[in-house]
Amino acid sequence: MKEPNHFLIYGFGLMGGSLALAIRNAYPNSKISGIVRSERSKEEGIRLKLADDFYLESEFLNQRKFSDFDFVVFGLPVTRLVELIPSLKEFPDTVFTDLGSTKYSIIDSVNNSLGESHSYVSSHPMCGSEESGLAKSIPNLYADKITFVSRCASSQSIAIDSVLEFWKKLGSWVIEVEPELHDEVLSYVSHLPHIISTLLVKTSIQNKSVSNLVKDSSRPITGGGFRDMSRIAGSNWEMWKSIFEENRRPILESLLSFEKNLKEVIEIFQNWKEPDIQRLESIWRDSLNAKNQINKTGFK
Repeated sequence: MKEPNHFLIYGFGLMGGSLALAIRNAYPNSKISGIVRSERSKEEGIRLKLADDFYLESEFLNQRKFSDFDFVVFGLPVTRLVELIPSLKEFPDTVFTDLGSTKYSIIDSVNNSLGESHSYVSSHPMCGSEESGLAKSIPNLYADKITFVSRCASSQSIAIDSVLEFWKKLGSWVIEVEPELHDEVLSYVSHLPHIISTLLVKTSIQNKSVSNLVKDSSRPITGGGFRDMSRIAGSNWEMWKSIFEENRRPILESLLSFEKNLKEVIEIFQNWKEPDIQRLESIWRDSLNAKNQINKTGFK
């Protein structure tokens, strides 16, 4: 299988910038082009030398075609990507993938728009940062991380192999998954934690005692627990707006499941009796076991 010679990253935030650094390391003889949203981002990308050339979206549409590239990665909000997918039909030989955090609507759009044979294969690398912007790009962001890959109904086998090889070469562990399963699982292990983290911070600062002590202290008043739990609070709203719109139903189900468990704990504290300590202990032990299973504790 021939290696790509020219990559295009369409959407150049922290994820796109980190991807460019990873590609530069894994494919040192290739060329990288980038599409950015603003003149400021274009200037910053040039200054940081993250790609060989940069285009504003309007410039790209006037000057280049997707057929100029071997391999295209979309780092766009899912709603914007879904709007763009139908325009890819005239470029069946260019391999397309994405960094989208939800899969069903992307796969559905591809299946309905790109015909019986195309080179689109959807991806979701499970990595990121609470930071944002090109200057925060991380060279090894994708290394030793899970990347989910969802093939479409008519994806060419050569495109599937190319996308799988691409992520493996960047150091990712690749798992192929159906789009519906992906979106359900991610609603629990990714989307729900971000919502809980955001609400934790909001709830804490609404307490007057916390708020006053924070104002009076020149240093953080929290320990490691709050830092760990709040790290992802209030992350990039544009990205999360798209995730909430695209994955509303699975996220709602995860919230309802969390609500059920939260109500059980609230009930224990409202009707405090000695046997309730045992109920809390059971919750604690079940959670510890679940944490070890989900995080693959002990895995090397």
